[in-house]
Amino acid sequence: MQWIGLPRPKSDPCNRAETTKLLDLLAVVTAANLNAVAARYDASKSRLAQAGQVAEAVGLDMKQWWTPEAPFLSRLSKADIADVLREAGCSETAARSVERAPKDWLPLPLRGREQPTHEQATQTIAALPAAAE
Repeated sequence: MQWIGLPRPKSDPCNRAETTKLLDLLAVVTAANLNAVAARYDASKSRLAQAGQVAEAVGLDMKQWWTPEAPFLSRLSKADIADVLREAGCSETAARSVERAPKDWLPLPLRGREQPTHEQATQTIAALPAAAE
């Protein structure tokens, strides 16, 4: 068996490893070295193209693994969010509304639940019926 053009020693742990273990190792190494983040002023088009090729080859569907939540959305500008709305087929009015919205505004489905104050929580707990003993 050859490895990078050189004979692999019989003591190489890869010679004794199961195929599934080697594929797991390959997946980890690939993931650690694959960068598909598109920065605003990114000059590395080939890197993004290669990431796209790998994603297509493995049938990657990020909708199964990730949803945008507040920490991610807080990194986007209102213009970026408006562009996403346009791409998703929303009306131009909706996209412009986001662009003109106050700085900390998010659409209702993306807002976190407001946490009650300590006093509100205490009042809610006090209003609960006593547990049967």
